[in-house]
Amino acid sequence: MYANTQDYSVTTGIYTFLPIQYYTKSNLPNFPPSYFNLAGCYDWHDKIRPFFEYFPIFSMFLAVGETAGWTGFLCPQLKSRFGSKKGLIIGGCLYGVWHFPIITFTGYQYGFGYFGFPITGLIVFCITSTAFLIICDWLYEKGECIWIPALFRGVLYVAGMSPLVHSKVYWDNASLRLLGPLPTGLLSGVFFIAFAAELLLNSKDKKEAC
Repeated sequence: MYANTQDYSVTTGIYTFLPIQYYTKSNLPNFPPSYFNLAGCYDWHDKIRPFFEYFPIFSMFLAVGETAGWTGFLCPQLKSRFGSKKGLIIGGCLYGVWHFPIITFTGYQYGFGYFGFPITGLIVFCITSTAFLIICDWLYEKGECIWIPALFRGVLYVAGMSPLVHSKVYWDNASLRLLGPLPTGLLSGVFFIAFAAELLLNSKDKKEAC
């Protein structure tokens, strides 16, 4: 068993580091194989790297419908009615509320054993969902193409399917899943949350005419 905060923090840190490692071509530190339960598949370059190399493209096609609905349609409507900042926050909260039933009844994202279930999980999911929606909206406005935020969501989907999610540390520490290693955790998603906060603070909160 790996029921201690130190091991869990290390695994969450590894997980957050993976996409950075791939795109910067840096070397992943040699962590002990005990941090993973991958039936001997501990080779980062051969076993885990393909998740970030090929799967985001396939996941992008799965995410484009959801992205078109939330980012392409709903966000512009909310920003037009409430202004940029309030509109995006409302949109993120609506996205979170949309997932409340499966978070509560199926343990989606965080399982069942964490502190304050299910209220704390619902709050954390709303925070990370709002961050992701803000980033998707920014990508959509900059690229003027729905496929760009769809690719971003595809990467998030892949992160959720990564082999590291199946580490023993993850399954042995249900009480800490609000921190990570899924992207919707407070610790593993801290860079997304900080970036989204920066985008939101710098956005022009000008309410357009309806």
